[in-house]
Amino acid sequence: MQATERIESIKLDLCNSKDVYINTKSFNKMTRLRLVRIDYSLDRLLPAIPSADLKQYVSGDLKFLSDELRLLCWHGCPYSSLPSNFRPRNLIDLDLRFSHIQRLWEGTKLMKMLKFVNLSRSIYLDRIPDFSEAINLEKLILDGCSSLVEVHPSISALQNLVVCTLNGCEKLQDFPSSIRMKSLKI
Repeated sequence: MQATERIESIKLDLCNSKDVYINTKSFNKMTRLRLVRIDYSLDRLLPAIPSADLKQYVSGDLKFLSDELRLLCWHGCPYSSLPSNFRPRNLIDLDLRFSHIQRLWEGTKLMKMLKFVNLSRSIYLDRIPDFSEAINLEKLILDGCSSLVEVHPSISALQNLVVCTLNGCEKLQDFPSSIRMKSLKI
């Protein structure tokens, strides 16, 4: 087994560093990866999100993420979507704040473990995918997703959803007309 196949977690703090670069080809062999946490300084992102070139810290296309991932936290993720072959069946926490994500993925994904999704300030996000398999989802944070036009109707049936925030989503047009969420408080 190669060293990359043994890696279970990656934590990078890019808040004060200009010398750290990520080659996404490295992810291809990290089949046991359970935790990815890549942080950028929010002070660095807030004033210049539309023009920030976060891709300067990343090389390569994101073609693979381990199906073993429990936590995916990548503030300022420069990709427009997650890999199509990503199966988030073990994912619990998805935090892509300030990302360039337009769509997480197409279709339905098996994600019964997923509890938290934070896509706040992802200004290119235009649609929320089918979350019908995310039966344990408790928090969906979409604040400041200024390009968001559609929230998939599947969220209206999520019985464990307690928090769903959409502050600053001024282009929102399609939202479920009937809400059947018994746990929703916010």
